[in-house]
Amino acid sequence: MRFLDRDQIEATGRWIAAHQSHEGEIPWWRGEKADPWDHVFGAMGLTLAGLYPQAEKAFRIHRVTSWTRVNHDPMHPPG
Repeated sequence: MRFLDRDQIEATGRWIAAHQSHEGEIPWWRGEKADPWDHVFGAMGLTLAGLYPQAEKAFRIHRVTSWTRVNHDPMHPPG
């Protein structure tokens, strides 16, 4: 099993942060939808990379977001 080295972790964190919205949401890709599962994985990546302010933003928006209303798939509307 191969693990990422510190430089790779930091580069990945910077990539995630570059795609994070101003409010803290981490979409699948820039400008597209987000979901709670992948959003939290992105927030954990920011934490591992030492990008604590960005991670805090991500966790904060996760706590206050109604995921059934935000960025839903238009082909599968909520409710």
